[in-house]
Amino acid sequence: MQVVNKPEPEMFKLYGRNFVVVAAFDEEENDKANQFMAANPDTGCLAIEDGRVIIASLKDMGVPA
Repeated sequence: MQVVNKPEPEMFKLYGRNFVVVAAFDEEENDKANQFMAANPDTGCLAIEDGRVIIASLKDMGVPA
């Protein structure tokens, strides 16, 4: 069996917790962000910051930062 190194997921810190970023879109592409969340009902908008819409899993409770 071959072990493949997976890249570290992008994390987003909010209220002292780190969340895994499932997807991110430019703020101007909020229609694409909404389409993504509609197609993936287990996701939601975590934050809009620095011109980006940050999407995370609704099951992600975050880990202490």
